[in-house]
Amino acid sequence: MRGWLDWFGLPLTSDHPMAWMHPGGHDHEAPPNDDEPPMPGLASTDELARLDDARGTAAEILFLQLMIRHHRGGIEMATAAQNADTASPATKRLALAMITEQGDEIGQMTLLLRVRDATP
Repeated sequence: MRGWLDWFGLPLTSDHPMAWMHPGGHDHEAPPNDDEPPMPGLASTDELARLDDARGTAAEILFLQLMIRHHRGGIEMATAAQNADTASPATKRLALAMITEQGDEIGQMTLLLRVRDATP
């Protein structure tokens, strides 16, 4: 991914992560909201602290729930890339592969949660 950013002449970081997903849809002058993750599916600082404090099955359940949300965010981003009119054929293929893989992993993690009598 870094190679692609370099190839396209784009920076590795941004003050407004994932702004490309919603062109013109965000107020880029607004101060960051620490309660709101910078991209879909990203765990908040509070959630990561809860995960750090959790132990045993409770930690497993919280981890899986956070990862399912993280993967759903990945699917949202990959879908936006796959549907972008300006996306190259290689970008569209990679995005479709990511959507498929993330969906498969969500299915596996959902099964792991069921074994633990928990929901996604």
